[in-house]
Amino acid sequence: MHGIEEGIDIGKARALVSNIDNAMKNLHLSLEEACAGLGTTKEAYLEAKEQAKEQAAKRAKEQAKERIRAEAVK
Repeated sequence: MHGIEEGIDIGKARALVSNIDNAMKNLHLSLEEACAGLGTTKEAYLEAKEQAKEQAAKRAKEQAKERIRAEAVK
């Protein structure tokens, strides 16, 4: 996947994780209850959470590289 499609998938993953995390916290639900209430599965949640985690690590690495390049230009 590339570009816009990848961005959309990442956004959906983040939204799913956020919605389930908020349901668990605010409604005092278990992971299974929150997933069922939002019409998804625990497996889909865990996959989305891993995808979001990988993307965050990738973004942090890219930002670090950019900072290094900016410092080298100074």
